[in-house]
Amino acid sequence: MPSSRIMANQTDILKNSSGKLNRIIIGKKGASSNIMTIWDGNSTEPGYILTIIDTTAQAGTYDFGGVTLRNGLKIVTGTGTAPDALVVFDE
Repeated sequence: MPSSRIMANQTDILKNSSGKLNRIIIGKKGASSNIMTIWDGNSTEPGYILTIIDTTAQAGTYDFGGVTLRNGLKIVTGTGTAPDALVVFDE
C-alpha cells in the first residue's frame, strides 16, 4: 500500500488516476487554524472535495475505509503550522 508523508503547507498530487483512500494519520497536529482539504482530483482534473480535516483538533487516525477515488488524490494543506501526517492509499 503506497503512502505519502505531508509536513508542509502546499498542494500534493498523490495520485493521478482512480484508486482508493484508506486512511490519514495525523502524528503531530497542526497549529494556528491549519486545515487539510482532501480532493478526489489530480493535476488536470480539479475534482471535488471529499472532506476537510481540522489538523489542530487532535492527532490520530482518520479511517476512510477504502473510499473510491475516480480522478486521483490531491491534498491541500494550508493556514498556520502544517501537521506531520501520513496518507495511505491504493495504487
